[in-house]
Amino acid sequence: MSTATVRFDQVADQVTFINLDILCWTGSKTLQPEDLGLNRDALPPEKLVHLGSKQLIDPKDLAVFTTTRAAARRACLAVGIRFLGGFIVPNPKVAGLLNDLEMLEQKFTDEKRGFLNRFETMVDHWVKENPAWESLIRGSQLSAGKISGRLAFAVQAVKLAAPAALTHGGLDRATQGLSGTLFQEVATLAKDSLKNSFLGRNSVTQRALRPLRAIQQKLDGLGFLDQRVRPVYRDIDRTLAVLPHKGEITGQDLRAVIGLLSILEDPMRLQAHGDRLINRAELTPEPEAEPSDLAQGELIEAEAKATPPPVETPVVPLPSAKVPSGWF
Repeated sequence: MSTATVRFDQVADQVTFINLDILCWTGSKTLQPEDLGLNRDALPPEKLVHLGSKQLIDPKDLAVFTTTRAAARRACLAVGIRFLGGFIVPNPKVAGLLNDLEMLEQKFTDEKRGFLNRFETMVDHWVKENPAWESLIRGSQLSAGKISGRLAFAVQAVKLAAPAALTHGGLDRATQGLSGTLFQEVATLAKDSLKNSFLGRNSVTQRALRPLRAIQQKLDGLGFLDQRVRPVYRDIDRTLAVLPHKGEITGQDLRAVIGLLSILEDPMRLQAHGDRLINRAELTPEPEAEPSDLAQGELIEAEAKATPPPVETPVVPLPSAKVPSGWF
């Protein structure tokens, strides 16, 4: 089934563009020949050979910043999709997302403050672990001001609007790829879920269903990107609705979840599944609506008025029969 092409002006007023401007210092600098006691002139040119980098601090001390950045990206992907270097998010999901990002920004800021306060102590610990390279470590350190500028967390939210008159088709082409991006991101979530929680197991806990619920949440509100999104969303909803809400998932229930994830993990199979669901809905006639109690009462009353009263048949008395004498 072919799907209608989506233009930018058809989606612009339904989404908000979210940009994450997050900087994480790697704690490293480019290694110079002099750091290793080498003669620069005796080395091949830099366009041919790179010496690599030198680590000025334990990477573990910086992990919290990359972890927080990854959490911010996951939060955006949970409700939106990648677009033009950022993310587009359905308008009803924006307020909740910005609240989550604000909390992550506060965490990043608090960790940054603590990091800068403890920086000299962390450098000392790194030197103790690598005493032979103390001069290299201490001689290459950055100032606190430079380090502060390389640790930053900022979020921008922008309402999109289609340009009034623009002949360039770049935005429309980018928009047409959104449904493919969505199906690919869903497939990645489903594949990871199958691999990490389901394959080779006879039972799973309720926690294993979280990725499937995350897929459902991601699809919610993005139906305007592709007509197959809503049918797939409803199919996931039906599958989750019949599963036990407590305890382990086993037997037929487990096979149903694995079967659905096996479809979702492949973008082409996922899109074909959406087409089948659409065809099935088109071929299945809608059930007649049941009349409400008031409508039923009115219908009964109307039928009563339209039905003529029964005709009473007159009872004709029969003549009494005389019994001949002599019978007894």
